Parts: sequence; structure tokens; C-alpha cells
Amino acid sequence: TNPAGKNFITETIAADLGTTYDKLTQADFDSITSLVIKSAKVPTKTWTAMKELGNLRNLETLDLTGFRHADLEKAPDEFFQIPSVKNLRIYSDAETIYAKVFLATGVEDLYIKSSAKAAVQQLIIPDEIGNMSKLKKLNIELATGTVRKMILPATMQSLTHMEHLE
Repeated sequence: TNPAGKNFITETIAADLGTTYDKLTQADFDSITSLVIKSAKVPTKTWTAMKELGNLRNLETLDLTGFRHADLEKAPDEFFQIPSVKNLRIYSDAETIYAKVFLATGVEDLYIKSSAKAAVQQLIIPDEIGNMSKLKKLNIELATGTVRKMILPATMQSLTHMEHLE
């Protein structure tokens, strides 16, 4: 039986699998290991639907590069606490990466792409990155000619599994 309700996530998954949302089973959800969610603006009701991502028990890669900082600010904590996610990709159009992102403590590979907005002169990684105890790789792509300074916190010293910083 379908463990989730009707919303844009279940409808998208169903369409990708060639079925309808009401015919999805947990096995269908379990077959998904990678998910790219692209959106320009996210209404609050959409975040409620995104709590359903918890049904994707084998989701390893979550790409949120289509979301703006203001959208991620509205996300519920649960959105970043999917235990199976190992690879997380985000976009930042603000000077400080939103702290909730670092609730994803199981993430091993984090990719952050900074904005090309001229107003973003620096990129600040908050102290909460120290919570990502399994983080092995951190890749920060700075927009050419905009970000002049990147500030990394002292809590990065607690990332004992870190193998690669780019």
C-alpha cells in the first residue's frame, strides 16, 4: 500500500515510474536512491509534502540546488534528517549557509554552490557544520568574481572523517 498521501512528490515519483500516486507501494519508494528537486519558490504547504521524503528509505543523493536560501529557511527540520542521505547538494544565494542544512548528520559528501549575485561578497559556513560527523568531502563552488571571502568555523576541526575540501 501507498505510505504517502497525494502531493507533488508522490505524483512526480508515480509519473517517473509510469503509474499513479495511489498505486505506489513502499517498494516503489525504496527503489529511489537519488532525487533532484528543482523549484524557484516553495509555498509552505509544499514543505509539508516534503516530509514524505522520509518514505524514501534508500535515498542516498538529494539535490536541492534549485532552492534559494529563503526557501530552505522555511523547511522543517525533518527535511534534513533523512538518515539514508549520504550526498547533499545545495545552492546559497545568501552570505551565510542556513544552519538547518547541517542537521543532515549522516551526509558524507556536501556540495555547496554559491550565488552569482554581486551582493554576496562572502560566504559564511556556520558552526553547525561541526554536527556533520560523517562528512568526508566538502566541495564549495564559489561564483566567479563575486565571493571574495569564505569564512570557515573552528568547529570544522571536529570533522575527523574529512578527506577532501575543495
